[in-house]
Amino acid sequence: MRRFHQPDGRFVADAIYEIDHRVREPCTIVDLQTEQETEIPANTEHSNLLVPILCKGELAYQVPNLAASREHTRQQLSRLPAEVARLDNPRAYPVGLEKSLYELRSTLIAQAKELQGVSAKRRFLESASDTDALQLPRFRDNFPNESADHR
Repeated sequence: MRRFHQPDGRFVADAIYEIDHRVREPCTIVDLQTEQETEIPANTEHSNLLVPILCKGELAYQVPNLAASREHTRQQLSRLPAEVARLDNPRAYPVGLEKSLYELRSTLIAQAKELQGVSAKRRFLESASDTDALQLPRFRDNFPNESADHR
């Protein structure tokens, strides 16, 4: 997760990205609810929000004490844009998937749906292999009260 910020430290947006792929510049993030794209200009300052705790079995991060964590939280909250931090009608803070991750997600969902459809069709055909299961009722069976003379 990468947080982009202005030179004065105010937050711009957060991007969830695939750690094995380089984040493109400019970075485009896609909101999962609206599919709206937000472009973050190239060379925008950023920090990574997720840091490794262990690396090759060794502790790679020193956990801060409670007072330091509290102070860090205060500093982070002060860097929110005013229109996001206000209590009356706040603006949503932009968060989304980096575009290549969004595209990968969309592709995988489409493939899963296609496989699901093929699987459902296969199950139907397997269950319908008994010829009785495929026979439809005859039209006259819909009128059981009629005499045989009128059929």
